[in-house]
Amino acid sequence: MVTGDNIVTAKAIAVKCRIIEESQMLDERCCMEGPEFYNKMGGIVVRNNKEEVGNYKLFKEIMPYLKVMARARPEDKYLMVTGLR
Repeated sequence: MVTGDNIVTAKAIAVKCRIIEESQMLDERCCMEGPEFYNKMGGIVVRNNKEEVGNYKLFKEIMPYLKVMARARPEDKYLMVTGLR
């Protein structure tokens, strides 16, 4: 779930929609804010004239767990899509 809502609201909605379980609400890999995600991933970098995730290794480690991204900005969404491509 990617939303502009604050993290508390996003987690509550995700639990009600069965995206996450209550036990996952404190898991930092499962729920994070967009700017935190962007910083941890190293942003977007250009390598060989191609846009990539700065820290793709960490991106691959976190993505199986990430279920909720709150306070997501356009650049956070773009980073996610870039990494998933």
